[in-house]
Amino acid sequence: MSEGLEIQRFLLCRLATSWCALGLQGLGEVMRPQPVERVAGLPEFVDGLAVIRGEALPVVNLPRLLCGSRSPEGTQERFVTAHSQGRQLALRVDEVAGIFPLKSEIWHALPSLLDGLQGDHLAALGSLDGDLVMLLRRTNLLSEADWEVLNS
Repeated sequence: MSEGLEIQRFLLCRLATSWCALGLQGLGEVMRPQPVERVAGLPEFVDGLAVIRGEALPVVNLPRLLCGSRSPEGTQERFVTAHSQGRQLALRVDEVAGIFPLKSEIWHALPSLLDGLQGDHLAALGSLDGDLVMLLRRTNLLSEADWEVLNS
């Protein structure tokens, strides 16, 4: 998909039965989940706000956003802090596997079926050892209206 990249490193996170690859640029830290306070008027995939390092950050539930489901019981849920649209947020994932080098040849363009659905949140799809890997696009996880709700 990307001719200029041979190998790039990603933080691999489990989402239900799939993997999500997060580009390392703009990532902060990985931590245990923090208490989350619900906020009315947000999309269903936003759990609410969590206070992290003294700042209230929106928590985007990636299993719900990308897989349409809640995390199964017994997962090793983690928060990963990240920047999206120049703002900081927390990403809830089922498990963090670590940082892995992935060859650019594993990535494929999104099928047209995903246009207008997950196409806004995903940059590409791939396969790793027979498992689906989704490359997250962090630039538009929350709309400007969502950020306004959070700031009100």
